[in-house]
Amino acid sequence: MKKLILAALLCLAPSLTFGQARYETHFLKTLPAGGVTAFSGATQVCTGAGLAVTSGSITSNIATLTMTSSPLTAGFVNGHDVLIINFAGNGAFMNNASFTMTSVTSTQIQFSVTHADVGSTGTGAALMKPSTLFAGCAPIAAVYSDQALTVQLNSGGATFPDDGSGNVRFFAAPGSYWLSYQASAAQPYMSFITMPLTPNASGVLILNNVTIDCTLNTLAKNPCIVYSTASASTNASIGAVTMATASGSGNTYRLSSFITQTVLGSGCSTNTLVTLRVDFTDPNASASGSLTLVNFTITNNGALGVDAGVPTIIVRAKAGTVVQYDTTLTPGTCTTVPSYQIYPVLELVN
Repeated sequence: MKKLILAALLCLAPSLTFGQARYETHFLKTLPAGGVTAFSGATQVCTGAGLAVTSGSITSNIATLTMTSSPLTAGFVNGHDVLIINFAGNGAFMNNASFTMTSVTSTQIQFSVTHADVGSTGTGAALMKPSTLFAGCAPIAAVYSDQALTVQLNSGGATFPDDGSGNVRFFAAPGSYWLSYQASAAQPYMSFITMPLTPNASGVLILNNVTIDCTLNTLAKNPCIVYSTASASTNASIGAVTMATASGSGNTYRLSSFITQTVLGSGCSTNTLVTLRVDFTDPNASASGSLTLVNFTITNNGALGVDAGVPTIIVRAKAGTVVQYDTTLTPGTCTTVPSYQIYPVLELVN
């Protein structure tokens, strides 16, 4: 069998409007007389995480793994080899090892493994590897021929060819993948690759439809909003409203607020007062306390759209405690007390 040599080149192509990247690699084979020439084969790209395993066991040297979704639908084929990854605990001994599947159903895969019985392997993942007859790995990840990610190369699980000279090129969303390749007289190949986020032509990284987990606060010096729900319009006091719960190590928050009159009072001969407070537990305190942010005075019946300037405040909340706001309305002498509304914005700083 001829030797397969992989010469891998990761090309970071400028992105015009998307956060996608380009991957390119070249497959070569040695010649009997010396030197190298290109292979011509087929390629598949699969998810970096594989097909998740929710549970597993080993009985009489047979491993049975139950998957989160159908292995058959994902493209697993009985008799092919499977790569086991990401197990912890009792199943960790199988990580990065390959086994030949002896059964594939809509929920499970089975393979032989020489090991003592294991009641629970824990959770992990599996990938089907390519073979000499079939280049495809599974489960696949969508990859594309164009930078806009509109023309899929492996639609329906089909493999896609190189360019006839051993060059494999594709675009994909940033992330981790498995690349498989198969060619005549070549050992089937599968490797873990990473597609990085690529800047556009101006050097700017553009994130489309990305959700940032504020509880992780992974973007240093970039606070994110954890609460921004306006209160209902009311002419009564507002009880404590929870905006956030501090994490296990405590958190620092920045609160900005806006208070405005929404409905005129009627028959008011004296003023109405709305007091807005923030409630939290300082790390050095044993109980929650309150800070008054503003006293909003509505003169007699008031005027629509009149608002109070509320100072922005930064507070540090003790681990496991809540950050809240509340109001107290002290009505004037009115037939109908005027109404108001609160617009709080709470940001997680760190």
